[in-house]
Amino acid sequence: PFPRQLLAPPQGATGEPAAAAGEPAAEAAGGAEAATSAAEGAGEAPTLAFGPFSHILMNLPASALEFLDALVGAFDAETWHAPLPRVHCYCFSKETAAPEADVIRRAEEVLGCSIPGAEATVVRDVAPNKLMLCVSFVVPEAVAWRGEGGAAAASVRDGGGEGGEGGGE
Repeated sequence: PFPRQLLAPPQGATGEPAAAAGEPAAEAAGGAEAATSAAEGAGEAPTLAFGPFSHILMNLPASALEFLDALVGAFDAETWHAPLPRVHCYCFSKETAAPEADVIRRAEEVLGCSIPGAEATVVRDVAPNKLMLCVSFVVPEAVAWRGEGGAAAASVRDGGGEGGEGGGE
């Protein structure tokens, strides 16, 4: 589920884990790698080497909105103990009357739920009748967690249409 390079400590030229400043190489070799192996062996979700994150930056405005469905069911309540991250999703809008409302509506359609507190900011005018905006919001509880709410919302993401606008909770 997680790319291996995010779970393991930095590798030296020999392929062995690099030692931190002041840390013997033997201790560096056993630290994060041993913890990752133990977690995987016990059937637990592995931890990220860099810890929890607080922001997600989606900086491809032509397609970033389409990838918001990756957030549906992306967090496990048993292993994620930090606040849900804030998403910054860059996108385009050709709506001239209310481009901010347009991109928020489109983000809600992809996620399959309303996004409380979503804000859209105009970044720049890229062409006649085409604006680049940034939609910022905290991942909605309605779709963030694996399990009941996440499973219902995942059916929306996968085209099942069972989750509805409320996200299944």
